[in-house]
Amino acid sequence: MDIITLEISNKKKIPKKYLKKLQVSLKKKQVVILKNILDPLKLKEIKNKTFEFGKKNKPNKKMSNFAFIKKSLHRIDDEHPQMRVKCVNHVFRPSRNDKNFKSFFEITDQIDEIRNSLLKIKKKEYRKSNNGKGYISRPTIKHYPIGGGYMSKHTDKVLGKHSIQVITPLSEKFKDYKSGGLKVKIKKNWHDIDAKLSLGSIVLHRPDLEHKVDKVNRSKKTLWGSISGKWSLISNLDI
Repeated sequence: MDIITLEISNKKKIPKKYLKKLQVSLKKKQVVILKNILDPLKLKEIKNKTFEFGKKNKPNKKMSNFAFIKKSLHRIDDEHPQMRVKCVNHVFRPSRNDKNFKSFFEITDQIDEIRNSLLKIKKKEYRKSNNGKGYISRPTIKHYPIGGGYMSKHTDKVLGKHSIQVITPLSEKFKDYKSGGLKVKIKKNWHDIDAKLSLGSIVLHRPDLEHKVDKVNRSKKTLWGSISGKWSLISNLDI
């Protein structure tokens, strides 16, 4: 089986009896979907507040790579020639200082705990400041607008032996957009992951699995100012 789906039923973390099985599945380069592990109402709130933030604030030309930022930032990537991975999307980096994003950090802290349990990472191993040493959690939100939002196929850097890519949908296929979305290549076959997801789910896979976002409603005109389209919360881990 290439895709493992596990119903968590709002337990907020992975039950210990499943940890070993999931760790083995991820090492075998399988995709893991955890259903109903996050609060869908908080995820809807995050999407709405992020969209409003983008409407009220001018996009930044550059985004800071620091783990700790003082102000929330956002940037539009429209096939910029300097991008490592060609894409059309709107990227957001909330700041912990921004009260509007309280729910965002409640969710990302929960996601960090889930990933830590799978990778056997302790909180004390994270950086406490930009100049410190240790792991960095750098969560972002990406909006792929209807009318052609996409990300070309690629792999990401493996951090350690059992690095994990964590993707949380903030939208639903067939409701917020009709076609396109996240695809992961497993054993030479591309799998439509978004079609299997609902709000409250988390997708886990090794970053060296080839993945992409196919063009969202590609027959439509690109609508940057619409909340429709594909929204994802990406929980990056770096060191």
